[in-house]
Amino acid sequence: MKILNLAYPDQSEVKFKVSSYPDGQQNLIIVDPYPLIMSSYSLLATHANAVEVRSRLNNFQDLELIICVTKALRNLGVKEIHLYTPYFLGSRSDRQFEEGSTNYLKDVIAPIINSLKFESVTVLDPHSDVLEAVINGFKKVSNLELVRFALKPPLYYPNTKDN
Repeated sequence: MKILNLAYPDQSEVKFKVSSYPDGQQNLIIVDPYPLIMSSYSLLATHANAVEVRSRLNNFQDLELIICVTKALRNLGVKEIHLYTPYFLGSRSDRQFEEGSTNYLKDVIAPIINSLKFESVTVLDPHSDVLEAVINGFKKVSNLELVRFALKPPLYYPNTKDN
């Protein structure tokens, strides 16, 4: 599976560029689509044509880029797209707070994410059980798993005499 990292573009395996217009609209272009196109025609492709999109999903600009990149990948023939985000926009607004308002997570954000038809949506320590209920393909990574990973000793210690 290839990684397209919206949070850290320099760490992205799938190279892209983002441009924006004076009105704030963003556009995303996959710079080198050839590996993605070729993998979709491979007879041996098992996850060769899968992409994990990583994003912070802190605001609507992040959501707009997720929409743009997902549509660009689908236009290139990528069928298996996964979303990974440590935070999920609107997850703290998981209920209707006042009469005449919306349930922001359920009514606004979840339908947008679900319309993109991700294979999975992985969230680090979701703030709400409602999030798990309204997102298709939802997977969570608990804080406990994160701490275990962080406390594992590294295999290599840079700048030591033993290496």
